[in-house]
Amino acid sequence: MKYYRSEEYYREGGWHGTMAMDGGGALMNQGIHGIGLPLYLMGDPKSVSAYVGTLVHPIEVEDTAVACVEFQSGALATIIGTTSLNPSSLREC
Repeated sequence: MKYYRSEEYYREGGWHGTMAMDGGGALMNQGIHGIGLPLYLMGDPKSVSAYVGTLVHPIEVEDTAVACVEFQSGALATIIGTTSLNPSSLREC
């Protein structure tokens, strides 16, 4: 879930990137379905370790998040969600 959102995206409408109206950042707004799919396929997680940060955009919520998930079945997954990739680097991801 590697995306780019411009500064204009976060300014338009006055609600993008706000906790009150957006409810979250890169994961809540852009990547929620990418989280739901592994849960549907793999089942319940046993443990999750995650880090989030607001690294590029001047917003209230995260623009970058990473997580490692261990499922009850023993399966492992990594989750990456960001809206801060430079558009030219998206081809390489």
